[in-house]
Amino acid sequence: MTASPQTHRPGGWVLDRRGLGRGVRVTHHPELGVVNLSVWRESTCVGTVHLTGAATAQLIGALSTELAQLGAAPSPTVGLVALEERITALERRRPAWRRAIDRVTGPRRTPLPPPPYPLHVVR
Repeated sequence: MTASPQTHRPGGWVLDRRGLGRGVRVTHHPELGVVNLSVWRESTCVGTVHLTGAATAQLIGALSTELAQLGAAPSPTVGLVALEERITALERRRPAWRRAIDRVTGPRRTPLPPPPYPLHVVR
């Protein structure tokens, strides 16, 4: 069914983060005793679901649970911090060529200089 979103009763829109005119529209229909969820692509409604009050509450509960799981998931920055720490450790290691020379000539007397840039670990 093709329709203009403006021709329908007022409701809430949630747009898809991927764009391309995709979104979900929420409208209430007291005459039917339902909340209607409709999925849109551009100006075309591609699917609807009528939810009773109990089903709407169940959906809200499921969304809350999933949102909590999303918040509990490890942040991508946690992996980045671990990677930065590993890179820093590797940079502080003596290079293989230096270790090979040290085996022949003896250990180097001066310590390696610190990295030429400041290391910032964001937590």
